[in-house]
Amino acid sequence: GAEYVNDKVRSSNSFTESSRKNHALFVQHSYQGQGFSTEVGMRHDKNEQFGTENTFNGALTLPLNKDHQIILSYAEGFRVPTFADLYWPAEAWYVGNPDLAPEKSRSYELQWRGQISADTRIEASVYRTDFRNLITYVSDPVTFLGTMNNVERARINGFEASLHQELLGWQSTLGLSVIDPRNRDTGHTLQNRAKRTLSLDIDRNFGRIAVGASWRAVSSSYGDSANNTEIAGHGVFDLRSSWQASDELSFDLKLANLLDKDYSRLLYTYDGEQYGYQEAPFSVMLGMTWSPAL
Repeated sequence: GAEYVNDKVRSSNSFTESSRKNHALFVQHSYQGQGFSTEVGMRHDKNEQFGTENTFNGALTLPLNKDHQIILSYAEGFRVPTFADLYWPAEAWYVGNPDLAPEKSRSYELQWRGQISADTRIEASVYRTDFRNLITYVSDPVTFLGTMNNVERARINGFEASLHQELLGWQSTLGLSVIDPRNRDTGHTLQNRAKRTLSLDIDRNFGRIAVGASWRAVSSSYGDSANNTEIAGHGVFDLRSSWQASDELSFDLKLANLLDKDYSRLLYTYDGEQYGYQEAPFSVMLGMTWSPAL
């Protein structure tokens, strides 16, 4: 396949650069056999601002039996800074950094998938991602001015597990994520990255009506690269429902952050007070989907 993207900025602020193009070619091969399965791919990007980059990915799936399989995978990433990362005009608390370099990454993962019973499925994985020039937010301790910066060497070691269970018609998923995000040059924990996350999703269909709930608990993190400022952990609870009014018309309702939990990210201190990007408070969202038969 091929991909063409033309990024343009339309803003009342004046940006040093306001447009760039990216051309990409990619190829992906998939093989599935009785003894094993593979996926191998390559992507070539030509970015008008940052030049060319080749990235590769691959995966090997080994079935242990009909209910269990092991997956080994490798993937490379290439991410260019946004125009806001690079050129956002200086304000009271943030300014862009035109010297940012593209972020590159390499990820290695070992995953196990198991169908324990007809109603129970478990997935677990361990992984490591190595970064070069990781793009991250930093705040100057003297001027309190925030900007985006490159961390020359960083890595994330992680463990993820999920339990999918059906019980009395309810579909539930319990998920756990434990990571160790580390700046390899300083040894400090990467900021604004919680080390532990626990989530629970429950859903059920009652004919044309579906209901569900989500709960997500996130541990504390650091608001600065020196690990001097700690951001408290938090939990968020959501409710959702949908109604298939007809074959062509459906409605969705979501109550997000039902308990109106006040929490923030990108924490920084200015004039003795702590500030951050406030996440969404309690919100009500109603959606309608119309799929006419043509």
